[in-house]
Amino acid sequence: MDEAAWPVPGLEIRDMAPSEAEVAIALALAQGWRNRRRFYDFVFRISTCQPIVAVVEGRVVGTGLATVQGPVGWLGAIAVDAGFRRRGIGQAITNDLCRRLRAAGCTTLSLEATDDGRPMYERMGFRLAATYHQLQAGHLACTAM
Repeated sequence: MDEAAWPVPGLEIRDMAPSEAEVAIALALAQGWRNRRRFYDFVFRISTCQPIVAVVEGRVVGTGLATVQGPVGWLGAIAVDAGFRRRGIGQAITNDLCRRLRAAGCTTLSLEATDDGRPMYERMGFRLAATYHQLQAGHLACTAM
């Protein structure tokens, strides 16, 4: 997306620096997501992961991640600060991730959507392929069988 067409004046979308992971973690927590510290530790070690940030006036207001798996690209960790929602930033992040994945040769793009994000993704052309429930547990003691 051409910067002149971006929905918020001064919006910049760029690669996330490792030092910005704390902001990304705080954004995720503010949305009710789990603590993503280990997730970002992983992301910055894997060459197929491309984490990005949306920045307005020097402040990170959104995040996203593209992951290349051969011809399949996955988009995720798309979060926008509550004070900047409904201004097109989520769509700008998603467009940038899609562009990156297409440039990497991905012919199929996949993402998991929250109920809040699903209408935007459907307007962008994504279609529901499956519904599932995600179960999470912190620090379970698991024993080998």
